[in-house]
Order: sequence, then C-alpha cells, then structure tokens
Amino acid sequence: MNKDMQTNKNQGAAAGDPAAPVNMRLYERLRCVPSEAKKPIEDGRLKGSTNINTMWRLKHLTEVFGPCGFGWRYEIVNKYTQAASDTEVSAFVDVNLYVKDPESGEWSAAIPGTGGNVYTRVERSGKLFVNDEAFKMALSDAISVAGKAIGLGADVYFEEDRSKYDLPQGTAASGTAPQRRQRTPAERRPLTPQSGYWLQSVAIASSTTDDIPAIRRRIEKIYTISDQDFDLLMEQAGRKKTA
Repeated sequence: MNKDMQTNKNQGAAAGDPAAPVNMRLYERLRCVPSEAKKPIEDGRLKGSTNINTMWRLKHLTEVFGPCGFGWRYEIVNKYTQAASDTEVSAFVDVNLYVKDPESGEWSAAIPGTGGNVYTRVERSGKLFVNDEAFKMALSDAISVAGKAIGLGADVYFEEDRSKYDLPQGTAASGTAPQRRQRTPAERRPLTPQSGYWLQSVAIASSTTDDIPAIRRRIEKIYTISDQDFDLLMEQAGRKKTA
C-alpha cells in the first residue's frame, strides 16, 4: 500500500458514515439524542431549552463503550459548596470520565467535568430550602459535561453542528460547514449569577481548554454579560486572568 493510500485509510470511515473522518467516529455515535430522551423545558429561566434524560446518557455510554466500570467509568475528584449569592449556596462535583475505545481496547486519558446544582436557598417566604439530592444531581451534571467533550448529546447542545452530508436535499455541498447565524443583541439573554443557566456556564468554563478571551466570545454569541459578572464567572470556574 502506498503512502497516500495509507493516509486515506488512517483518515477513513466513522461508524455508519464511510465519508466521515476517523477522529469523529465516537462523536458521530454519541451525538444523536432520540426524541423520547428529550423533554422541552416549558417554564422558568430555561424555558425553550431541552432537557436530556439522565438515564439515557448512562445507557448510551453503555451502548457505545460497555458496562460502567468495564467500558467506561468515572472518579469523583472533588465535592464542595460555594455561595452563589447572599441567599443561595450551590453544590459542585468535579469528576474525571474515562472511556475505553471499543475497537482498540485502549483507555482514554481523564476527561474532566464539573457539575453543579442548588444546595440551599432562602425562598421568598423566608424559609430555607435544602436540596438533599444536590450532590447527586451535580454528579449527573458533571458526567454530562465531561461527556460533551466526546460528543454525548451534541446535537441538542449545538443544533447547527451539521456536516456537509446533512445539508437539505437540493442544497449544494461546498465542502464547508454551514454558517451559524449570530444572534442579535435583542435575542441574547442576560447571563447573571441569578440566571438558571449560570451554574452550567461555570461548569463549562471550568472544563474547557479555551483561553479566557475565547470563553467570553463563546458566551457572547448566546448571552449578554457584564464585565463584573464575567469576572465572577471566571473566579467561580477557577480560571485566572493572565497579565
């Protein structure tokens, strides 16, 4: 086999798509979420978003990699609480996710993820709400955040992530990905410590390898955020500004 043919083989088929790069084979198997595992959020701050069933995530990891503990596993690195405001405390869990390549049998390096949920909150009535499942919910969130790095549920998180092979019938494939429409300022929701999606943003910022300017650019494609709140988000995510 000549060098060019070997190169083509090494860049070859993902599962189910002979035209997709080999580096995307796991992503392509993990990205799709069936309709029965998706539930629209119809009220609250996250209205209009989609919730992915927690047990579906675990089932799909098992379908692709094998039983937990054999084909994939996680370790809890840290558990802690942190004040989100004067009236609210959040619970956080840091995990490392490991998956075994179903073809080579090789285990991955640690894939980090941070998840969070409300632990205690002083309600309008003055009563203290205590969520006794906060750490369990934060753990599930942390596993899902780590799973995003390998494509778990990617189509829900990034609906515009389509390849040229997914273009509508009759659309010419140019070889480049379709351009994602930028939201106008009026379409962007404000991101503040009181937002329902604040904790998820903290978790993503803490686990991404992007630098701080890149994180801000990503945030501002979807939300509006003040300098003060962005600095707080970076602080809670454990990210420090470089001089």
